[in-house]
Amino acid sequence: MRACRRALKPGGRIAYYNIFIADDLPVDVRRRVGRQASNRDVYTRARQRGLLQTAGFARIEEHDVTGEYRRVQRELFEANVRYERALRKVLGDAVFEERQSNRRRTLLAIEAGYLRRSLLVAERPASRKGAARRAAG
Repeated sequence: MRACRRALKPGGRIAYYNIFIADDLPVDVRRRVGRQASNRDVYTRARQRGLLQTAGFARIEEHDVTGEYRRVQRELFEANVRYERALRKVLGDAVFEERQSNRRRTLLAIEAGYLRRSLLVAERPASRKGAARRAAG
């Protein structure tokens, strides 16, 4: 994140999506979901905010896009069902089954409220020199 901040000009912004385990779950459920999601990039919301703050970003905004995430996952799953025969020829049976199984598990976790998705937006603070020049100009 520090490298991303350095690459931005002062006042520049970074935006990315994050999939995370819902905050309000009991500890045992969070652990179970975390183990099941171990092959995915699943983080906590606090960890992402902390990374951005530690890297020096400011004005950190978070927008819940879980509804859109659920819609896209459902459409991908259904598209794979529609094109199953062709996909099995290209991917092979084992890969097709694994991908559909993962999508099904992800969709169930989203619908159960276990997984959420956010759009995080943060800004590199304007430099003091630039802020002073703008104030004087």
